[in-house]
Amino acid sequence: MEDCKTSSYLPIAIINVGLPARGKTHSTLALKRYFTWLGMDSKIFNVGEYRRKLFGIVGPLDSMFDNNNEQSKKNRLEVSKLCFKDLVNYLKNENGDVAIFDGSNLSKSIRKVLHDTLTQNGIESLFIEYICDIESLVEENIRKVKINSPDYIKMPKEDAVKDFKKKIDTMLPSYETIDEPNLSFIKLINSGQRIETNNLRGYLPDFDDHNDKGDGIRKLNVDGIIEYSKKLHSAVMRRINEINPQNDNTTNTKLIVWTSPSQSSVQAATAFENEINVLLRKRMMLKQRNQGIFNGLNPDEIKSKNPEEYLKYLENPYYHRYPMAESYYDLSTRLEAIILDLERETSNVLIIAPSSVLRCLYAYFAPVSFSHSVIPSLSFSTSNVIELTPGAYGCAEKKIPLV
Repeated sequence: MEDCKTSSYLPIAIINVGLPARGKTHSTLALKRYFTWLGMDSKIFNVGEYRRKLFGIVGPLDSMFDNNNEQSKKNRLEVSKLCFKDLVNYLKNENGDVAIFDGSNLSKSIRKVLHDTLTQNGIESLFIEYICDIESLVEENIRKVKINSPDYIKMPKEDAVKDFKKKIDTMLPSYETIDEPNLSFIKLINSGQRIETNNLRGYLPDFDDHNDKGDGIRKLNVDGIIEYSKKLHSAVMRRINEINPQNDNTTNTKLIVWTSPSQSSVQAATAFENEINVLLRKRMMLKQRNQGIFNGLNPDEIKSKNPEEYLKYLENPYYHRYPMAESYYDLSTRLEAIILDLERETSNVLIIAPSSVLRCLYAYFAPVSFSHSVIPSLSFSTSNVIELTPGAYGCAEKKIPLV
């Protein structure tokens, strides 16, 4: 099975479309995290960042986005062209897999130029339009995210809100929703409440209870796991009550616990069984990475048994497959359904799983992105729980000690 580095698939440019404060940048960061997690070389090209590099912090934005000011229109066009030129160069000459063009791209004429340029350079295009007609959601996005951008550092909060709304008003006359039949596009309406698609094509890789002596919980005997379960339960429930101390509604789920199918993972969750408002679920997708002919062996034992194969692994630890085994790339792909479920989940979720699974999941949600080659070397202590809380610009991380 070919991976994304050895296949003949064309690179892909994702083009954002939509008015400000509709969730483009937030979703762009999530997509970037997802592609990095899959081991794909990806990069965001943000028009706003290019504008600030060229023209600095411009202050009140209504002047920069005044459609009656010819110089302002030229400046915006110059910024967009430079940003897009770098995107094309990244995909065509720098071995990039996916690039995201994070701008407004409101008119059909602009989108035609972008599409034609990409096609001429052998690059696939996908347009994603973000539409929101729920004013409360737009207002919330402006107040929580947009006025905290570098453009508004020195501006009082309410003035910044008014100024940002002016920016939106100046852009409205230029806005043409996507209906071009030749384009591949997705419309995300009201934060994904409704989704429309057209002419989608492209690729996603398709892939299909083993022991790993590197997993911390597996080192414990049965009595040790039961004691660990009690400490885990105490720490997690204490933390949940700190986050939401008023939640005493017995019909409301406070916590969902997902375990791998392994006996040790299930036993580690036993202390949650009689907890009110806690739902336990065994997830087959969370099973340990299959090490093929080396199942049950730790790295030192594999090195001793077959040093040549172990050296191959060290050369490319994320993509390498032992005979009849899964690579970490395969495991990450297998966990895609879990990731999608987590993104949709509104309750707190505790995941108890083997280390290889936790490495891949952590890499996706980690506050700071890192190379996929690091994933196989990540380690986790059984003395704490890692709490990852989603936010507008990624997850905040906190370690909860088991005491």
